[in-house]
This record gives sequence, structure tokens and C-alpha cells, in this order.
Amino acid sequence: LLRWLAGTLLLLGTGTTQAVETGFLDRSVLVDGVAYKFQVYVPRDNHGGLPIILFLHGAGRRGNDGITQTEEGMGPAIRNNVERYPAVVVFPQAPPGGSFQALGGKVAIAALDAAAVEFRTDASRTYVVGHSMGGNGAWSVAYLHPKRFAAVVAVCSFVEAMGPFPAMFP
Repeated sequence: LLRWLAGTLLLLGTGTTQAVETGFLDRSVLVDGVAYKFQVYVPRDNHGGLPIILFLHGAGRRGNDGITQTEEGMGPAIRNNVERYPAVVVFPQAPPGGSFQALGGKVAIAALDAAAVEFRTDASRTYVVGHSMGGNGAWSVAYLHPKRFAAVVAVCSFVEAMGPFPAMFP
């Protein structure tokens, strides 16, 4: 009950309430008719116009549970220091065996689009961050959407073929 009350805003003068969700939230997005789960972090002080960060995980977090992708990189960093992250952060999950170069990239962009609309973020402050396989995905989605991102942060990344992952470019 307290959590619900903390997330409810009384719109003064109207007598109505509007739910204001914050923290790590469960969401899903349809891509080619299939639902894909993702997480979105929304800071407590969200009045719209915040930057938005797309975080792409490493290969060990692929799946379809919509949760494990928040257990590395920015997920634990936010949980440990929420005050350091005044931004909406989107955590899509690459499907089992997939990467962010193909279907996973489409899912990531669809999740980013959905969160940007729902939480009224600042399109001029859209960033992509990726770790390992996600770093490769960061390069890939930025290449495919060159005017979309203000910055790319690729950590422990690669662009050439690496193990089971294809090269970004032929």
C-alpha cells in the first residue's frame, strides 16, 4: 500500500489521481507480432524531459525472462546509487542465442521508442550503452540509426567477427 501511495500523484485542482510509476518496471513490446519483455528504470523525480539511456547487456544475459539483463552493468550501478542516475534507462533483452545486430536490435529500438513515449523523455539526450555483446550491439544500432543517439558508450566491445557473433560489416 505504501509503495502504491508513494507512486500516486494527486493532481491538484482536478480531484483526480494519476499513477506515477518509478523504479525498475516490467514492460513488453511487440516486434513482428511477438511480445518481448524488457525493464525500464524511471527515477523518482520524473516530470518528463529526462535523458534516456538504452543499455544493451552481454551474451550471458540473453533470454526471455525480462529480468536478468538488469543484473549486470547499469542495473546494479543504479540499484546501488539511484541518485547518480537522473535518467530513464531501458533494458531490453536479446532473445536466446540472438544478438543485438538482428532481432535483438529491433527489440531494443522498439523498447526504446515505447519508453521514450511513455515517460516523455528528451529525444536530443538519447544515449546507447553496451557491454561486450551489447557493446557490439551499441555500435550496430547506432550505425543503423545514425541521427538517433547523442553518444555511444561501448564497453569491452568488438566490431569484427568474434566467436559465434558475426562481424558488423561484411
